[in-house]
Amino acid sequence: MNVNMLISISFIVLFFGVIGNASGSDNCTAAPTSSLVVNVKDKGAKSNGITDDTAAIQAAVNQVAGTGGTVLVPDGTYMIDAITGIQIKSDMTFRMSRGTILKALPNKKDHYNIINITGASNINVIDGTLIGERDEHLGTTGEWGMGIMLRSAANVVIEGVTVKNNWGDGFYISGASKNVKFCSVIADSNRRQGMSIISVDGMVVKNSIFKNTGGAPPQAGIDFEPNKEDTISNVQIVNSQSIGNKGFGIELVQWAKHSLIKHVTLDGNTISNNLAGGIKLHNNTSGHKLINNRLKDNQSYGILLQKGVKGNTVIGNTVTGKNGIKDADGGNTVFDNNLDRNLNTSEKNFKQ
Repeated sequence: MNVNMLISISFIVLFFGVIGNASGSDNCTAAPTSSLVVNVKDKGAKSNGITDDTAAIQAAVNQVAGTGGTVLVPDGTYMIDAITGIQIKSDMTFRMSRGTILKALPNKKDHYNIINITGASNINVIDGTLIGERDEHLGTTGEWGMGIMLRSAANVVIEGVTVKNNWGDGFYISGASKNVKFCSVIADSNRRQGMSIISVDGMVVKNSIFKNTGGAPPQAGIDFEPNKEDTISNVQIVNSQSIGNKGFGIELVQWAKHSLIKHVTLDGNTISNNLAGGIKLHNNTSGHKLINNRLKDNQSYGILLQKGVKGNTVIGNTVTGKNGIKDADGGNTVFDNNLDRNLNTSEKNFKQ
């Protein structure tokens, strides 16, 4: 083993612990396939909360791209020009420490992405906090300032990352992305959505938190909402929380022309204190499973299956608070749910 390789491996072990283990308990990410490690400080990043570090971080990304190696972003506050954003490329790990903050510089644009993963694959993004500029935003229009954007991406793992205070969404997944995992992530106090799922085939979200969304509709914790001719398929949201959002905790909205949502499973989640309600299925969407979720103190219904929604399975959920489960057309399989007997129930054509 040469001296440079030994130094690189020693540094990553000292900085992060055992190679390949993320900070969260999920360990969704695989170990890097290369010993190459590039520290953004070596590319000139200052991390002083004042200097624009976008170019320095991008230089580190560009060096590691395609190698299977790792970009290291140590503790500190790195100011980011989110209009340009950090463009993550294929075959790499972008690893922040737990004390790393990427903070968006104020801007007036309708659209921005602090981290952008477009047309790239085989990527890990680990740890750190991304903070948007919703409180300092210089414009008044738009709702598309994102923390992390995935577009036409494949084989991507986001683990242990917190994204908050963005002008739009914490996380946005689109462009027929494939095989995406979000493990132990947090979306907090974003303006439009905690997470928008627009177009993907194969996605898992687990042990994550989506909270305090508010400022621009729909204001959901997680919003499934394909655009025209988009498809969302094979998505699992498990053991996660959606709490204190001004919209629904989780909503599936299939309204755009030729759009489709299929094979979504919501399993073992806690959905509480959301102003619009707990879970909503809308616009003829079908074939989904809502099982073993805990819904508490949501306004409107704990679970709302609107008119035209048929062919879904709602089993083993516990609902407490103001309202229970509403199956507007009675065309879903809804049974063995635990409902608070004090609820103002409006359920139709199902047994408890």
